[in-house]
Amino acid sequence: MQPLVHLLPVVILLIGSMTGSVYASRKAFLYSFLFTSFYFCVGLVRGTDTAYYNIALSWVLLTPFYMFIFRFRGLEERDFLFLIRAIAWMSILEFGVGFVQLIIFQGFKLEFTGNAWDKVVGTTLSQSSHVYSLKMLFQGLILTLIYKEVKKNHQSILNLVRFAAISAFLGALISSYMVGIIMSVFFLVMFYSLRIFKSLKDAAVSLKIKKSRSKIMIIQLSTFILFFSLGVTVFAKLQPGNFKMITLVADKLLSVDFSDQYKFQKLYAFEQTFDRVIKKDITTFLVGLGPGQYSSRAALILTGDYLYPHPSYFPVSMSEETRQIIWPLWNDEQQAKFRGSVLALPSSSLISVIAEFGVIGLLILLLLSRRLVFINVQRGEGFSGSFVALAPIFMSLFFAQLVLDLWLEFASFTVFMNLIFIMCLSMIKKE
Repeated sequence: MQPLVHLLPVVILLIGSMTGSVYASRKAFLYSFLFTSFYFCVGLVRGTDTAYYNIALSWVLLTPFYMFIFRFRGLEERDFLFLIRAIAWMSILEFGVGFVQLIIFQGFKLEFTGNAWDKVVGTTLSQSSHVYSLKMLFQGLILTLIYKEVKKNHQSILNLVRFAAISAFLGALISSYMVGIIMSVFFLVMFYSLRIFKSLKDAAVSLKIKKSRSKIMIIQLSTFILFFSLGVTVFAKLQPGNFKMITLVADKLLSVDFSDQYKFQKLYAFEQTFDRVIKKDITTFLVGLGPGQYSSRAALILTGDYLYPHPSYFPVSMSEETRQIIWPLWNDEQQAKFRGSVLALPSSSLISVIAEFGVIGLLILLLLSRRLVFINVQRGEGFSGSFVALAPIFMSLFFAQLVLDLWLEFASFTVFMNLIFIMCLSMIKKE
C-alpha cells in the first residue's frame, strides 16, 4: 500500500492544474531540471552494471520533492486556517487509530524498549511506527507554535487546536520513537528558552524594564521551569522503564567511542563513510557513488534484506562500498542493545546524500532549502504571515531529523511536509 502515497502529489497537482490554482515556478523548475540531469549522469557513470535499478528505485522514492516545482496561486488567510483545521482533525483521527492499534497489538503496553514496534502506524501506510511518530511530532509542533496566533485572532478553533496538539504529542509517545521524542522535547526546550532569553535581552538593552513586564517575564520563566520539572518527575514516576531508556541513550551519546562500532552504530557509520568513501578519491568526494548505491532506502532494498519478502522484480545488488561497510552493520546481530532503534541503523539521509551525491549533491540540497530557512514574507499578514514566518523552524527541525534516519525517502512524511513548505513559498512575491 505504501507506493500509493507517491501518487498523492500527482493527484494534488492534477486537481490544482484543472482548477487553475497551481502554477510552476520557473526558477524551481530550472533547479529541478539541473538536479535531475546531475542525478542521472552520476548514476549512469558511477553506478554498477545494474545501476538502472538503483537509479529508478531511488528516483521513485524521491519523487515527492518534485512538488517544490509548483506554487499555489492566490493563497489567503482562510487557506491557512483550513490547513490548521485539517492538521488538527488529522491529529485527532491519527491518535484514535494509533490508540486502537496500541490496544489490539500491544495490549496497551507503554513500557518502551527502544525498538520500533511497527504496530502503531496510524493511517500512514508505511508499516513503520517511526514514520507515524515523526509525523505526529511535527503536527503537534505546528499546532503548538501557531497556538498564540490562534488564541489571538481565531478563538472559534482554539479548543480544537488544544485538543489536537495534545493528541498529536500523545500519538508520538505511544509509537515508541524514543530518539525522535527526545530530540523534539530538546528542540522545544531550546526554542522557548531562546525566546525567554531574547525577551530578557531586549528589555535589558532598552533599559526600560517596566515592573509589569518584569513580573510577566519572571512568571513565564518560573512557570516554564516548574512545568518542565514537574513533567520530568511525573514521567519518571509513571514510566520508569522509558525514563531509564532515555538515560541509557544519553549515556551512549556522551560516552561514544568511534573505535568501537557497538558503542553507537550510527556515528560509527558516519566515521566509516568519511574515511572509506568520501576520502576515497576526488571524484567520489565531489559527486559520490551514484543514486541508490550506498545507504539510501533504494540501496538497502536492493541488498535483499530490507523488504520481506524481497520483491522478485528487483535483483539483489550491492555496490562494493555497501557490501563492505553498510551490509555488515545492517545485518549484524551484535547490535542487539539498540536493535530496532535508529541508533543501531547505519543509515541516515545525511549519510546517503554525502555518499551517493558527494559535496555537490549536499550543496544542491542546501541550495534548494535556503529559501525556507531564510524566508522573508513580502506579502500576507495576520495569521498567514505568522504561519509562514515559522517555516525556518519547520525546515531546521526537518534537517535535524535527517541525521537520524532516511526521512528524505519516506513519502508518508515528506508529502505532508512538502505541502506545507510549498504553501509557505507560495506567499513569497518574488523568488
